[in-house]
Amino acid sequence: MNDKNLLLLDKLITLTKEHKLDWEVYEQSDLELNLEKTSFFNTSISTRLLTQPFIPVYSRSYIARFNKGYIGLFAYTYMALSNRVELVLQADDESSPTTIVTSSNEDAEISSKVKRLYNLIDLNIDKTNVSAYIDEILND
Repeated sequence: MNDKNLLLLDKLITLTKEHKLDWEVYEQSDLELNLEKTSFFNTSISTRLLTQPFIPVYSRSYIARFNKGYIGLFAYTYMALSNRVELVLQADDESSPTTIVTSSNEDAEISSKVKRLYNLIDLNIDKTNVSAYIDEILND
């Protein structure tokens, strides 16, 4: 499974670099994952989030639509001492979201690629915001 996850991360990094994924800040996006949807035996992702020590930071989390599904990169913090990022996929509007990998993965290569993807997205969002602000100043 690690090989498939590495291929997935490589593909997402490439699509992000080529601007083929339209990443949005989760907190500001109209796109949403079914965080409340549960399977028969499992609790919802949002319920699990509330019971773990890491707190989601939606203002630093990102989402993109790909075909019929969604790709989420969620940032978490723990008492401002530790941070973590989770890659979450949801196949379509009716599916439950599934955590695929995290930046705290035991596999150093996976952990590194999750962080790299997050930093690429974060940097592009910041550049877009600064560019819009420059345009605002110039047009005032």
